[in-house]
Amino acid sequence: MKYLRIICLLLISNFVMAANLPTQSGELAKTKAKIQMAADEYFSQLKPNIQPQPFHSLMLNHFPHPPPPPQDCLPPVGSSSCTDVACEKLGWAGCNDLDEIKAVGNACRGNRDGECMKQACNLLGWAGCNDLEEIRSVGQACAGNFNSGCLTASCEKLGWAGCNDSSEISAVGAACKGVFGRDCIDQICQKVGSSNCNDIEEIVAVAEACGGAK
Repeated sequence: MKYLRIICLLLISNFVMAANLPTQSGELAKTKAKIQMAADEYFSQLKPNIQPQPFHSLMLNHFPHPPPPPQDCLPPVGSSSCTDVACEKLGWAGCNDLDEIKAVGNACRGNRDGECMKQACNLLGWAGCNDLEEIRSVGQACAGNFNSGCLTASCEKLGWAGCNDSSEISAVGAACKGVFGRDCIDQICQKVGSSNCNDIEEIVAVAEACGGAK
């Protein structure tokens, strides 16, 4: 009889959870719709009022002389490179032979500078960024991020415990690819309200909306 009662309670509990799933899913869909509307409004305000010009004028305005050689392999002035930050986190023994340097370089592929790596490691804490596998995970999360602005803003919205494990950093970092700075994140969260910007699914939706091709 005792076991039958436990089984009944478990069945009731599962039924209640299943009944709540559509509601939760529906709420998330509504929140994402609000987020997308706020993002569309944000980007529409940024679009310049471009007047039509003759083709030759456009060419002269935009290409008056050959462009300078690409600087993609150099971090912005005043910023540390990803490899510098990674080696600092690994310590002197983690970056002191050629194989380790190559491994760190591979981990940093797609990182424009070291700002995202530095911020992610600060959020994870010393123990979350002190071996090569952890550095590789953070490097992959930060690939395609212009700087640390989107990651910083997104994790601030989630609160102190919102970006303190690698899965959260990976989710936020992936959503932040292509987002320049934090302004879009801040503006959208202000528009939709903090209650719609305080869990991982919501903040990922915000970051993705900010990184969309507009």
